[in-house]
Amino acid sequence: QQRGVVGLVITLFTLSWALGGVFWNYRRANKEAERARNARSEAVEVADQILFVIQDELINISGTSSVQHKLLKSSHRLLERLLVGSPNDEQARYSMVVSHSHRGVLAFRQGRLTEAERELGMANESISILLNSAPDNRYYHYSLSTILSELGELAQARGQLDRAQEFFQRDLKLVRKRQEIEPNNLEAQDKLYASYVRLGDLAQIRGELEDARHHFQLGYDFAKRRLQKDPTNLQILISALCRLGDVALASGDLDAAEK
Repeated sequence: QQRGVVGLVITLFTLSWALGGVFWNYRRANKEAERARNARSEAVEVADQILFVIQDELINISGTSSVQHKLLKSSHRLLERLLVGSPNDEQARYSMVVSHSHRGVLAFRQGRLTEAERELGMANESISILLNSAPDNRYYHYSLSTILSELGELAQARGQLDRAQEFFQRDLKLVRKRQEIEPNNLEAQDKLYASYVRLGDLAQIRGELEDARHHFQLGYDFAKRRLQKDPTNLQILISALCRLGDVALASGDLDAAEK
């Protein structure tokens, strides 16, 4: 019995020692996993900062296309490597959508239309997948709206006017919904005005002057309401009046054009 007890104690001690080793390995693995998660998060933040600088600082500055291209290439490669190891990382997937979108816009501005269509198409497909899992995410809706408007501009540049109209109408539907949810969001209001203008410009190109006037009038009415909240933003009101004047002139209504 004593030998049996001693054997049991030795066995329990061995199991306890083994369990301690397993627990230590578990803690180390958790720490390493946590470090890996933190490193991935920091890497995505770096990529986001690059995309933010391009979007808010460089995109409207002439002569920076080559710099934008290099920065986009670097951030895109970084995100690709992150997604190989963590394909379900939602933050990295969304950053990749923004990267594809920026690359498409830059290619479009440089006249590389096939590349622009490929990049914007990938952005559209990816953001649609993200929206399936998070249908109320307003950032996803904002990105989809931007992508749709760019795809519409691209289709218009290629003479695919029916396709452009489809993209613009989908964008308008999204923007209207966002403006209803966030009625005081000035950015959403500006996007709504831009959506009316895009559809009006397209209708005028197609010779559908009444439809163009309708959308420009919607833009003008909205611009007046927008001006009540931000009296300094006269530009959109001037833009709407110019377009109403142009379409009236094209219709032969000289009095309305002069007014």
